[in-house]
Amino acid sequence: MVCPNCGKSLADGETFCPACGASREPPSMAEILKSAEAQAAPPQSPPQPEPVPQSAPQPEPAQRPAPRRSRLLPGVLLGAALTAVLAAVLLLTGVLTPGGTEATVDGPGFRTPEAAAAAYLEGLRDGDLDAMLAACTVERYWANLDRAAYLERYNAYVPNTMGCLDDNALAHALNVAQRRQELIRAMCLQYVWLTTPDPELLDTVMVLDGQSGASFLARHTNPQALELLASLEIGESVDAAELLRGDMPEEGLRLEELYAHLNADAVEPVAIRVAIGGTPYVFCPNAVCYDGRWYLLQLHGTLATYLDASIVTGGLVPQSAG
Repeated sequence: MVCPNCGKSLADGETFCPACGASREPPSMAEILKSAEAQAAPPQSPPQPEPVPQSAPQPEPAQRPAPRRSRLLPGVLLGAALTAVLAAVLLLTGVLTPGGTEATVDGPGFRTPEAAAAAYLEGLRDGDLDAMLAACTVERYWANLDRAAYLERYNAYVPNTMGCLDDNALAHALNVAQRRQELIRAMCLQYVWLTTPDPELLDTVMVLDGQSGASFLARHTNPQALELLASLEIGESVDAAELLRGDMPEEGLRLEELYAHLNADAVEPVAIRVAIGGTPYVFCPNAVCYDGRWYLLQLHGTLATYLDASIVTGGLVPQSAG
């Protein structure tokens, strides 16, 4: 008996081949057929992983050329910055409102009549005409004026003060400009009266009477005028009754009645002590209130009239006159 696997001779009774370890029993027919089929089948490759789907390759974006620096850009940025600064300044000063609408030519007003008078005096001291005008009412005066009541109050029409009677945009603009000029004329007279070396300069028309214009100017101008105004000191306010020293009318000053045509919240006289160049004065304007804010109505107020001060003083009454 030989080993069916390796062909080595086997002794009787050996179940397994001592050489290869195979069983000495021949394979069954089923095992033979299974072995034949396995040898006949083609070899199988190991399973491959499923391919991951890949998107189609995208073309690379074209390189944009670097932007050319415009020579106008610095100028545009500077202009925008200056515009923003100007807008902020206009908002703070009240020329523009946050909504973009134009504000009135008046200033923002003041909390008290005395504050309005003090603001005017500060402008006079500093030589600041804009500050002097901002303390006064210009446009609100005309916006609230009752023309019919005004005519009945004075029983006359005076073109130099009443202005245009029509109620339209042009007439309003002309009246506002005229009102501003009235205030400036009063300020001009006050300036000349304060600073001229000749106190009679404004009392009458002075004829040159043969003298040259240069010699007239030499006599009546004051090179130290601004230094004189810069010496202005603002003192305390004075009660009207105290200032008039018992001459207060029994019915009072009746400003509310006298100025009813203004359609204002209130009208009050103001009296503030002032010293200019060491000379004492009392500043006596009238103040008017619109929408809770106070402005100067006129420089030469009711108290200045009661104290017999000249209109050219602009409400500055020398202390000796009181």
